[in-house]
Amino acid sequence: MKKNIFILATLLLSISFSFACDEHASTAVGKKTKNRSLASAATHKEGFGKAITINSAPMKLSEAVAKIQENKNKEILVKGKIVDVCQQKGCWMKIKDGNTLVRITFENYGFFVPKNSKNKEALLQGKLIEKEMSVGAAKHYAKDEGKSKKEIDAIKATVKTLEFVASGVELM
Repeated sequence: MKKNIFILATLLLSISFSFACDEHASTAVGKKTKNRSLASAATHKEGFGKAITINSAPMKLSEAVAKIQENKNKEILVKGKIVDVCQQKGCWMKIKDGNTLVRITFENYGFFVPKNSKNKEALLQGKLIEKEMSVGAAKHYAKDEGKSKKEIDAIKATVKTLEFVASGVELM
């Protein structure tokens, strides 16, 4: 009996050291974080960017958009389904919740997500912002999305858009 308890205690201790080491892994450009907990390891989450630190339930994307002025300059937590990802580098994605669709970029261009992330659920911490997208940026994104030359050339004016600048992302 004492031998079984010793084996169990040793196993639990080694697991806790493994997760403790993972929590302090770096977040270099283009690399995923290893900020796993026992809960996230059990649900197979992959983390990118900074660790998610907001402990409240995520806001629906539509609710975040409706409360954009209330949350101005504040980090919030949202959840949604990934419907598109940059196929060049994974440097942006789009998430959707119901009829609400928002482009996600990554803080300081500091990390990317896998290009095969489409159709996964994402938990995102960051800031929702309104911005005026330049013609050049709109054409760049259209090219990344695989739009035709005709569609790209048709972009002639700035576009008012919503963007979520994520500091941390978890893919499920």
